Amino acid sequence: MANVHEYFWKHNGPPTGTHETSLRFTKPLKEGSTFADLRNGRTYIVVAISKVNETDIKHTPKEMIHTSDAKPIPEQQLMTMRDAHKYDADPDWPYLILQPI
Repeated sequence: MANVHEYFWKHNGPPTGTHETSLRFTKPLKEGSTFADLRNGRTYIVVAISKVNETDIKHTPKEMIHTSDAKPIPEQQLMTMRDAHKYDADPDWPYLILQPI
């Protein structure tokens, strides 16, 4: 498996409908990155990334992302993205980093 980049997640907006407190990606996020939730088509823009204070727990994310809502993905495009990224085959990885919009 590719490298895993894990983050704590703080969303600066209305509730996301999901209850994740942490996210993981195969590529690192940067400020200004946009990612999509392939379950519902919602997208989020990363407005800040901050370091997490050291903890005694060995496998916790080292960074926190702060997000705001971005433009949702239309249903037809969402279905195409799900097919292209084999969403049904790996439902534990529902988030996808998008190219800059």
